[in-house]
Amino acid sequence: MISSCVILLGACSTNWFEDEFEELAFVDHIAAGMIEQDVFVEKVPGSGSVFRVDEAEAARFADALVYRSKISVRHAPYKPSKNGPYPKGASLGISLADWRKGSGRALVTCSSEKGRIQAVFHNLVPNGTYTMWYYRVAVAHMGCAYCPFGTIDLPVGAKDGSQSSFAANARGSALFDVSFEPCLKPGDDQLAAALAITYHSDGNTYGQSPGERGHKSHVQLFTLLLGPGGK
Repeated sequence: MISSCVILLGACSTNWFEDEFEELAFVDHIAAGMIEQDVFVEKVPGSGSVFRVDEAEAARFADALVYRSKISVRHAPYKPSKNGPYPKGASLGISLADWRKGSGRALVTCSSEKGRIQAVFHNLVPNGTYTMWYYRVAVAHMGCAYCPFGTIDLPVGAKDGSQSSFAANARGSALFDVSFEPCLKPGDDQLAAALAITYHSDGNTYGQSPGERGHKSHVQLFTLLLGPGGK
């Protein structure tokens, strides 16, 4: 039974696991070696079609505006065949470079099975509406271009999502501080665990659901909660 733990940027004290965690911070999809998932660029101006971009394209389209899709688009972070085209929705009013400037770090504690997350973020979408999510994904599907990809997403805190929302200020900075029971479970040999923040371009949150990916809800940053030995 977990009795006490502290994760600072992913670093865990040895009274939880025999080995310490590696230090972690929130990153975007491209920084993690994936394809950007929930914001899109119009590669040919005026075409009305938008695409996901990978690391190789990120520099080329750094100054391009990012858009939402007119439809919900399932995550496929390792499949270039799912990069588009998709029908262009509204602009988010920022460039791809601005979107990727987002950063964050968190202190996650667990004591007597009561958890708490204290996080700080910078360079988010100014005055943006956000939610934080705890999710798990099969380890075998991470980095796999032919495996089906899906996550189990739970709002941080109350199951109805009432504790998961927060807002960025006019400078794009935000604080998130929530206590909950039980504690978060880190990853293991079969399932990776992570925290993610989702920007809601329509200004609404959706309780137990993250919302329509790529259309109204957009994962900007995430961080893995590693298992014993940093696995």
